[in-house]
Amino acid sequence: MLVTTECTKRPHYTPVKKPSHCCKLFSSTKGILAALLAGGVLSGFIPILIRLPEDSENISMLQILLLCSLLHLLVSIFLLCHRKNRTWMCLGPTQTWPRGLIFSLIQLICMGCAYTSFTHMPMGLTTTVTKGSYAISSTVIVLCIANFSLSACTYMGLFCTLLGLLISTLPGFIHSHSNLDLNVFLGYTLACLGGAARSVGLSIFQSFTHKAKFNGALVLFGVVGCLICGPALLFIPLVWPGRVLSWVCMLTIALLGLVIFMASNYAVTMIHPVLVCGLLQSEVVTSFIIQSVTLKDPVGVPEIIGSCVTAVSFVLLIVESIKQDASRKNNNPHDGSGEKKSLIPASM
Repeated sequence: MLVTTECTKRPHYTPVKKPSHCCKLFSSTKGILAALLAGGVLSGFIPILIRLPEDSENISMLQILLLCSLLHLLVSIFLLCHRKNRTWMCLGPTQTWPRGLIFSLIQLICMGCAYTSFTHMPMGLTTTVTKGSYAISSTVIVLCIANFSLSACTYMGLFCTLLGLLISTLPGFIHSHSNLDLNVFLGYTLACLGGAARSVGLSIFQSFTHKAKFNGALVLFGVVGCLICGPALLFIPLVWPGRVLSWVCMLTIALLGLVIFMASNYAVTMIHPVLVCGLLQSEVVTSFIIQSVTLKDPVGVPEIIGSCVTAVSFVLLIVESIKQDASRKNNNPHDGSGEKKSLIPASM
């Protein structure tokens, strides 16, 4: 009887492994949601928030970047004050600080270029060019620098991304080229620089493996932003907004910038950076919808077709992310680390 009771009790302990077996899919799902909703959809609301105070008051992008940097710094100080270990190690190992400073500077350039381009071009085209440049730069980093091999589904998603970029922007670019509109050319240039800077910045952040990488990124971004944007405001005519609506828009942009900053950095630690860049294409669809509904700006047939092709691209990349997660779970069923291979060596 003792032997039979022991044998009957043993199978009750086997289902305990099931939750840990499924947690990798849950981690990948969190990365997908962070990139798709927080990093992509919320980004589509920033252009209209920039255009509202810009149309009524002459507000500089340096003022918005300074508010973003101050908010990042305040949140990081708040988080550091609630930690038991309040030493410099809260920012990560000292050997990672140079890379952290470079990452913060690149992210600041990315935000500055993207936000400024919204004032020179229609918001839908701007986000399309920015995300297309980001997709191209991420693909180059993965294929040339990291020597990663991508699957056929990922290539198809990236092809749809570039196809949507060409369909959306090529007619407008040809029209602006015939009119020699330098303002539009400046918008295209800033949008391309913003997308390229974002891909490099997220690749650098993915190389961080220490636990304090999020706190360190917040602190360093806030410090670098305040040190650059604060003195730079002394060299331009400073006009602070006089309306409450302008202040609300600026503070909302700073808050959304913080959420997008954390969501994109979190997503790149959960799923592949190329998949992240494809999921962030949801900003393009959101921007075109807001442009047509709220601002009443005309959205042509090429923009609609391009946004639909872009939507197909991030659907394909979501499917690819789930497939990679399932194969990884089958190959290493007991490995719950969820760490992704870094694109940039940690020795840089």
